[in-house]
Amino acid sequence: MSQIYSDAAQVLTWVGFAQDNSDRVIDFMHAANTRNATRDLPLDNRATYGLEFKRLMQQARMSQMELMAFFSRSYWTRVWVAQEVLLAKKWIIYCGSQELDSAALFNMIGKLRYNDKDTTAIIREVQWLEQKKVFQRNPQQKRYQSEILGMLAHLNCMDPRDRIYGMQALVAEDGRILIDYTLSPGELFWIVLPHFAPWGDAGTRDFLRNLGVKMEVTGFEQNYQGEGHEAFDKLFPSTNPATLFSLSLSIF
Repeated sequence: MSQIYSDAAQVLTWVGFAQDNSDRVIDFMHAANTRNATRDLPLDNRATYGLEFKRLMQQARMSQMELMAFFSRSYWTRVWVAQEVLLAKKWIIYCGSQELDSAALFNMIGKLRYNDKDTTAIIREVQWLEQKKVFQRNPQQKRYQSEILGMLAHLNCMDPRDRIYGMQALVAEDGRILIDYTLSPGELFWIVLPHFAPWGDAGTRDFLRNLGVKMEVTGFEQNYQGEGHEAFDKLFPSTNPATLFSLSLSIF
């Protein structure tokens, strides 16, 4: 499927039927796209920008609830959607019968990121869509397993192994993991682990702990819930490069 998406002149995405005033939301996004993206502004201007954006919402009689309903659609957080979006040469979005320009979508995500604390959690879930611009600028750039998983491992799937397998088309060929559904999610996790060997910081450790929970690695659940680190430390005593290198030797 990845080859189909990357070879196609354009990829059409349908995110679902019109509901929760989605037609109005799309019209509003196109109108709001006439302004510069928030992230391009200096930090000290973002508060002012947030107020201007709220005034724009008021003028259009657009509620935050309507916007959040659109960005809360399950489509945006599905694992297998990532390659569909990121590999497409041209991406066109449809909701009901309305067409949404991807530039307007990206711009709205940028605006909402600094709009209100209540929107932060929802927008964080869909921020990965902005990576589309990076992929378009540098389609031949070599992308590593750790980079792609760090960006997209929060996306949802029915089979926890798809959290890894669904990303492989985005990884450079020499860094891909062989797709093998005879492996358990836990076994697959330990195969992925050495790809994070260059990093040993606390953030990487936390990321891998959370990934371990999602991949159903025995012993991660209690640590994820804050009940101690004993089980985690037995499975993953350190994230320093030497430890991960020894783990990689034992796995392969």
